[in-house]
Amino acid sequence: MNESFTTKAIVLHRRSIGENSEAVLLLSPQRGRIDVACRGLNKPRSALRGKVEPFNELEGLVVKGRGNLWNLTQAKIIKIRPTFYASYECMCWGCFLLELASKIAPGVREDAYLGTPEECRAFYSILKESLDGIESQPRKGVAVSIWALGRFVPFLGIAPNLDNCCICQKRKPTGFSVALGGGVCNDCLGLHGDVIWVEDEIWQLWRNFRNSTLEEALAEKHFAKIYAKAEALAWEHIRVHWNLELKARRLLKIGDYKV
Repeated sequence: MNESFTTKAIVLHRRSIGENSEAVLLLSPQRGRIDVACRGLNKPRSALRGKVEPFNELEGLVVKGRGNLWNLTQAKIIKIRPTFYASYECMCWGCFLLELASKIAPGVREDAYLGTPEECRAFYSILKESLDGIESQPRKGVAVSIWALGRFVPFLGIAPNLDNCCICQKRKPTGFSVALGGGVCNDCLGLHGDVIWVEDEIWQLWRNFRNSTLEEALAEKHFAKIYAKAEALAWEHIRVHWNLELKARRLLKIGDYKV
């Protein structure tokens, strides 16, 4: 008997693998990233037609096929997110988060690391909550991104040091070094070439977001340039340490600040 399981999942991406079939990348709380084949998806009478669109949340039956291939044979919609298709700003931030999850989340794909059940559930929960946050407050996508990036980094093993200087380990940081992976104090600023001075408000924002729920994070109010710099540095930290280049990142406009 073929191995099979039922799981909730968020649709991350889909691509054509034939005239009528497509491969769909899912993020599941049970197994992380799963690459599944949807046979006959583009046929008019396909039971999966319209259900495996990006951003959709579904419950599906996944069946083991030949070799390492999995097939999605049944699916029931749990939630659709039409706001992402109605708002360009929502779409840009949503695509960034979906592509990010498709690169860093654990899973069963060949290019994914096999995570623990706790990691799989955490990545799913973070992405779900982030998408819901953007959908409910489309103008706060940058704040949602800061919160989500701060939640992802501990699982990636690259959480930045926000409390003490990375060099002397004694004083509070005033600058941020992507290469060193965290803050640098005033006395050590000249000891490394890539240190960027960071406003006190950004340090406070990062620390608050690290310990808050998304609802609490979205309730905070800061100037747009503060959000832009805080998000850009947080993303640059992940980009460098995980060697990531995301196409969706080019769509984002978060102010004139660039690292």
